[in-house]
Amino acid sequence: MLEQIRLIAEKRNWFESHNLFCTLNLIDEMALLAIGDPSVKSALHAMPFVALELSERFLTNTVCLNNLLINSLCDGPNALWLGDLGSGSIGASPLVCGRFDVVKLDRGFFLDQAEKPMFPVLIKNIREYCDRIAVEGVETKQLIDEVGAAGVWVMQGSLFPSVAFSEVDTLLLPNVCH
Repeated sequence: MLEQIRLIAEKRNWFESHNLFCTLNLIDEMALLAIGDPSVKSALHAMPFVALELSERFLTNTVCLNNLLINSLCDGPNALWLGDLGSGSIGASPLVCGRFDVVKLDRGFFLDQAEKPMFPVLIKNIREYCDRIAVEGVETKQLIDEVGAAGVWVMQGSLFPSVAFSEVDTLLLPNVCH
């Protein structure tokens, strides 16, 4: 984890000068390191442009443990994302706690729901708890329009180029931006 943080720190000026953020997925024990390891916690707090993404799959059915972890992660300057919403791993309690800055839908859940007429209603209902919603799996220009009209904040998918992190600064070139 410290190596990932070091690599992100190397791109700090680029992220800050373009007013962009970088999400760091907290997988398994990484979430515990983010709140319990002083060097990890200090490094993350020094980079407020880093958003911490906590997967619904990592959370448990024990609400008090989830709340302790979520509240501890919210104590710092880093935005907190709930990832994989709709994966079926846990109920809606992490969403309704209202502590997340962004909610990212599970890719499978999104692809299953995106073409349905009730998708805008689903997004509207989620936005009652978290105004910013991200989706992964946008594969057509038509879907960009539909998802954007439904109120989704950020989209990922094959229409958008993927690069190695070391080349992230090439993503803002005019021929790459959408």
